[in-house]
Amino acid sequence: MLFSPPCVIQMEYHFVKSNIKNHIFYFMRKCIYRKIRNDVFTSLAGNFLYCTKRTDMFTTNIEGQKKLKDLVEDIKTCMFTTTDENCNVFSRPMFTVKIDNEYHLWFFTNEYSDKMQDLSSNKQVTLVYSHPGKNAYMNVYGTCTLVHDQNKMKELWNPALKAWFPQGVEDPSVCLLKITIDEAAHWDNSTNDMISLYKNESHMSYQTVEAQGVFNTHTSHW
Repeated sequence: MLFSPPCVIQMEYHFVKSNIKNHIFYFMRKCIYRKIRNDVFTSLAGNFLYCTKRTDMFTTNIEGQKKLKDLVEDIKTCMFTTTDENCNVFSRPMFTVKIDNEYHLWFFTNEYSDKMQDLSSNKQVTLVYSHPGKNAYMNVYGTCTLVHDQNKMKELWNPALKAWFPQGVEDPSVCLLKITIDEAAHWDNSTNDMISLYKNESHMSYQTVEAQGVFNTHTSHW
């Protein structure tokens, strides 16, 4: 009968032990990572729940809606945040071409960009508008819709977009994203508090992605 030398047995022992530790570490890291991702997404969805009590800052809904529109038109560029099917959160700067009278936000995009893959599994988005120079900060939560409408693209086209879309609206990969706002809040510097600006009561049902990738339906957002 053949026996392995003690040094070989010791090496094999350490190798197995190391592998077991690595697997345990990987499993724990994966669990923690999923928990953190879920907490982050839930935070995006629920961090501003208390802000609805501060609607007294505006005597009418019209004032809040006007503030929302003014902030969008003043800042224009937002961090457009999506979540993929694995609950990974991604943000990228995007230029808001218009906020219409029905409080839809409009963006141009490439239909084959990475964000479109995210939106195919989860159409809920978070938009963060920020202008540190003016101490202006706003968080918008809404639902995204892909729009292929040549006439609408011509209506909304802005020459500044040539930097991203050199071929303009004739580019077959160019399309529109329409964001239906569910809720919006902005940071009030005088009170150091988030103030509710807008709440779309007819569009309050939304879906969040749990760590396991399961969609659950909830009501209310902030």
